[in-house]
Amino acid sequence: MTTGRITQAAGLAENAPDPTWHVTPQWRVIEHVTTGRVLLAASDTTGARERLLAAITLATALRLPHQLQRIIRASTDEPHVRDQALSRLAELRSAMAA
Repeated sequence: MTTGRITQAAGLAENAPDPTWHVTPQWRVIEHVTTGRVLLAASDTTGARERLLAAITLATALRLPHQLQRIIRASTDEPHVRDQALSRLAELRSAMAA
């Protein structure tokens, strides 16, 4: 995205083939967040929302607060996604502190 090629990045994100190799769950979260950011930049809010919500679920299950923080930063224009990520991050921090 920093290269200014949002349209090309969105095309790649929307037409990406399913991985043919095993990807660790952490990388799956990273993929969802990155793709969600690209889709938001390309104004595909529905696709972005789906990817970011999937990332929230996985990041919470895997206890990855830094990925929830990435989602929060990426979703400033998506209040539902942002609120859900903030809530899950607070829950995760509380659970980790206990």
